[in-house]
Amino acid sequence: MKNGFKTLVAAIVILLMLPACFGSFRATRHLYRFNDTVSGNKFVKTLVFWVFVIIPVYALFSLGDAIIFNLVEFWSGTNPLSAHIIHHGNGHVIVESAGDIYEMNAIDKHTFHMRINGEYVGKGTISDDGQRLILQDNRTGRQVEQNVSELQATL
Repeated sequence: MKNGFKTLVAAIVILLMLPACFGSFRATRHLYRFNDTVSGNKFVKTLVFWVFVIIPVYALFSLGDAIIFNLVEFWSGTNPLSAHIIHHGNGHVIVESAGDIYEMNAIDKHTFHMRINGEYVGKGTISDDGQRLILQDNRTGRQVEQNVSELQATL
């Protein structure tokens, strides 16, 4: 009976703390973005999604977000998985995210060079409406497109 009471009190305390710790769920978002880049084929993406649900990769990422990362974000004000702008000015931007350093240097109004951890990755362009970034990745030969509003949400 005494152990049951302690467990109940601990559960109530935890439940009272968790609603205030709602956060950005960055780990789950990163997993979703990874899933989205696996293939250009929607059937392959769906298959990978279901594998991640069955294994339960999505459940573990969500649990990690809820218990660890969002709690850290609540108490510290920043999520450990979020990106940080290190430098911004004169057409030069340096961003740190998950231990990697991303460096962008403007060539003109719509074009930039991209380096990751000092390695030249490729040339990028910004759409005329300013809503999409398109990067030709020289390492893989793939073209990567990113919606600007989604990118801003990760910062």
